[in-house]
Amino acid sequence: ESIHNMEESYNVNALFCLAVAINESASGTATNAINNNNIFGLVRDKRLIEFSSIDECIQYWGNLIRYKYIDTGLISLYAIQNKYAPEYTEWTDDIKLINEVLAKYV
Repeated sequence: ESIHNMEESYNVNALFCLAVAINESASGTATNAINNNNIFGLVRDKRLIEFSSIDECIQYWGNLIRYKYIDTGLISLYAIQNKYAPEYTEWTDDIKLINEVLAKYV
């Protein structure tokens, strides 16, 4: 429901959101996802952000992707990766792969 609401509010693809969350949180097993509700590995001032809920994290991410990426012209996965995860060279390929798997079940 949170991802659907994010898609409706920010017009950011739900499968893309889910693929990034799965990737960044190691399918929800990453310490930051468990302890801080941060399923995207989001950082502010070089520190991982703590969220009060997963929903808060998803809405924050949707807003970020819409206004700091898509609305500034960063619309391809490669363009997003260059800003979102520049050191993670396989990020785009990993997101594509996860998205392909998810698409089989939707």
